[in-house]
Formats: sequence, structure tokens, C-alpha cells
Amino acid sequence: AVVSTQSTGKLREFGLDPVLRMAAKKAGPVVTDNGNFVLDAKFSAPHNWDLLETKLCRTPGVVETGLFVGMADTAYFGMEDGSVEVTHRPPTVQDLSRS
Repeated sequence: AVVSTQSTGKLREFGLDPVLRMAAKKAGPVVTDNGNFVLDAKFSAPHNWDLLETKLCRTPGVVETGLFVGMADTAYFGMEDGSVEVTHRPPTVQDLSRS
């Protein structure tokens, strides 16, 4: 499998730890219908998600981010211990003006 070292290097510059996603029921990496590879990028610290998505989208070799910035009011994170962490989006100026 060939994944651009330039792309993975750029992801590392952004504070991410990219790992090629391996398939569960076949040998080798996951390949999308369009023939792209999937990288899972772990992060160890919170990010400015709007800025990170913009940087990722401008990175050569990145087709999609998998981030859903501004699309939800609540996010649910499944933790390794089986618990669920719930995070709510802080209100925006538009939200406050509607109240």
C-alpha cells in the first residue's frame, strides 16, 4: 500500500498521529470505492476543529476529513472503558439572537 509520506507528514505537523486503517475481513488496508486509502488520525490534545478541518482539506492527498464541524449540537464519544462522554456545542451569536 502506498500512502503519501508527504500527506502523513503534514498530518503529523498538525498534531495528529495517522495510521493506515487495515481491513478486518481481508488482507491489507481498507480501500474506498474510489480506490483511496483510509487513514485514522488520532490526536492527543483538543484542536480548533474549524481550523484543523480547513488545513486538512487544503492538504494534497486528503479527500475527506470525517470531521463534522458545525453539523451537530451534541457529540457522543464512546470511551475505552465503555462509558460515553457527551459534549455540547457552545451557543453561537446566532443561537443567542434567536432566544
